[in-house]
Amino acid sequence: MRVPGYAVLLAAVTSPLGLSSSPSTAAAPAVSAELARCMTIASASARLACYDALARRAGDAPAAMSVAAPPATPAGPAATATATAGSTESADAIQNFGLSSAQRHAPPQGPESIQAHVAQFIVDQLQRNYVVLDNGQTWASTDGGMLLDAGELVTVSRGALGSFMLKSTTSRHSYHVRRVR
Repeated sequence: MRVPGYAVLLAAVTSPLGLSSSPSTAAAPAVSAELARCMTIASASARLACYDALARRAGDAPAAMSVAAPPATPAGPAATATATAGSTESADAIQNFGLSSAQRHAPPQGPESIQAHVAQFIVDQLQRNYVVLDNGQTWASTDGGMLLDAGELVTVSRGALGSFMLKSTTSRHSYHVRRVR
């Protein structure tokens, strides 16, 4: 992240090291002493104010320009990763990192519903119900038993909070389901 006032400070500090040829090389020892004084300040806000004042005095920055404090980031390796990611990605991508699409309130992708015929109805040893559709999808009931027959036309549609409903078009029964395959 580049902050305009800090570029002047960087030029002033690096000029004694031969890394920059700035017209303010005569003031470089004074700037280095001031920089060393700023580094010893314990309070983060006071230290930042010291650096800001030093950057404004360094020369090339307009007097009216004030440098805003950078946003607070957590200490440690995460701070470096956040700063690095912030330079290449948008703020929304960083803000939404780790959230599911439901937590981001992102609109679901794909169709709102599908229709298919029941190819196979399976009840396993634990009395869990599975429906294999003719399109190859397998759905499991999340709320108990289902009454479906092979060949029956069903509609699977989106429900609330990322859930899905399977509705029989002949018997009009509805079941909460989740996709297995």
